[in-house]
Amino acid sequence: PIEELRNRVGEVPNDRPIMTVCRSGKRSVLAFSILQAAGRDKVANISGGMLRWEAERLPIKQKN
Repeated sequence: PIEELRNRVGEVPNDRPIMTVCRSGKRSVLAFSILQAAGRDKVANISGGMLRWEAERLPIKQKN
């Protein structure tokens, strides 16, 4: 949850890349902004979320 990320952003590692993604892209862009504001510079967001990913027919690996 976004509020938990705000409270625990200091626990997020800064030495490796972080990708934010959600269903529609709204929450992930908020998470992306929180991480960037906290000084995380290796952050990327999946714009449009999984809905856009699926609409563009990009590969998805289903969990069995």
